[in-house]
Amino acid sequence: MATTTVNLVREIPSVTPNNTKVIDLRSISKVQKKYFMEAWGDFQSDMLCWNFEHINFSKRLFEIVSRGEDILQHPLYLALVELWLALGVNQGEVAGTKNETLYIVI
Repeated sequence: MATTTVNLVREIPSVTPNNTKVIDLRSISKVQKKYFMEAWGDFQSDMLCWNFEHINFSKRLFEIVSRGEDILQHPLYLALVELWLALGVNQGEVAGTKNETLYIVI
């Protein structure tokens, strides 16, 4: 079974081997960081991936991302998608094809 390891870090790792993703959240607003940290708590508690989706991809997410920004490219959205997918893979709800590591820079 494939797994995804997620790490919160303060700076971008100098070496990123294959099957590694990096999402940089240092440029997002304080409100957006607070939202992410709430979602991180849900992730850390191993919330069911479907519950994570329901809670963290709510109307509130769309309200805190500035109008005019492409939400599909927004770092907060990308980080939440990766957390949701990692939960799904690690819980056996989503098929993963390889082990991956994700670094989220805060």
